Amino acid sequence: MRRGLLIALGVIACLAITLATTTVWIHQVALNTDRYVKVVTNVATDPAVVEELSTKLADDVIDRFDPPRLVRPLIHDWVQGKIAAFMGSDAFLTAWAEANRAAHTALVKVLRSDAVIDPDTTINLDALAAMGVAAQRLQEVGIIPDDVDLSGDNPAALRAAVTAAAERLGIDLPASFGQVPLLRAAQLERARQLVTIFDWVTVGTVLLATALVALTIWLSRHRLRTAIYVGVGAAVAALLAQLVIAGIGNAVVSAIAADGAHATVGAMLESLIGSLTMALVWVLVIGAGVAIGATLVSRRTTDAPAETAGAEPTA
Repeated sequence: MRRGLLIALGVIACLAITLATTTVWIHQVALNTDRYVKVVTNVATDPAVVEELSTKLADDVIDRFDPPRLVRPLIHDWVQGKIAAFMGSDAFLTAWAEANRAAHTALVKVLRSDAVIDPDTTINLDALAAMGVAAQRLQEVGIIPDDVDLSGDNPAALRAAVTAAAERLGIDLPASFGQVPLLRAAQLERARQLVTIFDWVTVGTVLLATALVALTIWLSRHRLRTAIYVGVGAAVAALLAQLVIAGIGNAVVSAIAADGAHATVGAMLESLIGSLTMALVWVLVIGAGVAIGATLVSRRTTDAPAETAGAEPTA
């Protein structure tokens, strides 16, 4: 019974270590705006993201400013190419980081709020900087008047310039112009239900993992051997967790992403999962290190009595 109890405690302790690592990571990265922005900044260079965003933005600007139908496909492809090229610039990466900061701040505010979520609520990514580039290209071919200033160097000035161009052409731009919807309201409500108890869960999983490891080793008659098993078990659990998390990524994207943003949300999630994977790799390394260290100490302890027994007695 004691052996069976130790095995059960050891398995649960290893799983608790992996769960604690995941919850701490979510708390410190996924729900922390500064760390989140740092992780997802380079997502803008992902080819799938560039293709998806440049296509959507070109669609939006072409639909609103409505160039002549005969040349519309050519202008669309040309504008899309210009947007895609702009997305590789330092200026866009700076705008991308700020847009993600604003979107993540809004997301965390919604998740930690008690207010009723409007069914039409979405978390949007502000891509007005790229939309401004599209408007400038339309100006080059005469669709937007030359005397409209599109050189705004900040979001407010750029939005005002694009709005002025639309007014000159009798076009009514919606407030969402230049915004890329990322997440839908229904998914926000489900996520908020989890976040309301998440802070306590994070603390609880860390305390539980620590207590289970300590209890498992304390109850064992062979504590060094048990430490080896716990170290190996934690490493294996971390490896299995990486495989499981990688496997559910696509399902998560399908559940939370707004229409037309699957590649973007998927790339962001992949970047975040990569960060979590590194945390789990550290658990794997530490677990293997504990197992190796305990093995070396165990051998030294076992060898010491044998050396003493074989020594010559002294007068």
